[in-house]
Amino acid sequence: MIVDAGEAIYSLLMANNSVKAITARCYPEIPQNPSLPLIAYYQISGVREHDLEGPVGMAVHRYQVDSLAETYAGARELGRAVEAALDGYRGVVDDFNVHSILLVGERTAWEPGLNLHRIIQDYSITCK
Repeated sequence: MIVDAGEAIYSLLMANNSVKAITARCYPEIPQNPSLPLIAYYQISGVREHDLEGPVGMAVHRYQVDSLAETYAGARELGRAVEAALDGYRGVVDDFNVHSILLVGERTAWEPGLNLHRIIQDYSITCK
């Protein structure tokens, strides 16, 4: 059973054929000595919604999803597949209600210490 937005991200990405055609490696952080390509995701923030009577049961989370590969073209291809799987998603993921996933920002990075290229995407996830 999925209990948070991070698990929903993992499930959506690993169920997507375009993503799986590139990689089946998806982690909540970059592992030591990673095999590439891979996806890593991180929760940046989470805000619970309230009204005057208390919690309303909704939350807005901010997640960073990184697509990592040995080449810029490989990272870009994986980043596009991740975007297609997540951006605009609405629905239920294993009983977890996702009201919306929206891509709100993107940037690129070269990681010389790891010798890899990274596409960094920021997503806003509204869920119940």
